[in-house]
Amino acid sequence: MRYKAVEHKTRDESTENTLHACKFHHSRTEEEHREHKDVLYNAVVVCPEEITGDTWEEEYYYLRGEAKHCLGDYEEAIIDFDTAISLYGNSSKYYHMRACSKYILDRLKEAEIDVTKAISISPKWNITYLLRGDIRFLMDNYSEAIADYRKFIEINPDDIRGYMRLA
Repeated sequence: MRYKAVEHKTRDESTENTLHACKFHHSRTEEEHREHKDVLYNAVVVCPEEITGDTWEEEYYYLRGEAKHCLGDYEEAIIDFDTAISLYGNSSKYYHMRACSKYILDRLKEAEIDVTKAISISPKWNITYLLRGDIRFLMDNYSEAIADYRKFIEINPDDIRGYMRLA
């Protein structure tokens, strides 16, 4: 997928637009994402060279990858998550989102490796167990999927999603 470049007068304007798009992404539903693709596109058109050297460079790649993921451009999202990981490899959310993109592309073994890495970094992050359980279920690893769903429930017993998967 190719993105149309947006003209920015200054680097600050470019960065501000990207941050706005990322904040928008985190506060909206999937339906709202589809309705406001222009805002998400804004997150992916800023050239990385404009922010090279900034302290949040790896976060930019992660956020841009998330925007690409929401737009359905999973292969490109993976490339951005790869870059974020190469810049700062010890973030569970980078591995988790890369696993989500690989999961959608049916690259299940790779997705399982990534989400397992995310769990090793942040073992109390319950959503990673849900994702790994789903992946393992699709790979016919039912006992391991059940163990992941139970771990999800153990960490967050009030969340119905784990119980629904076990039903």
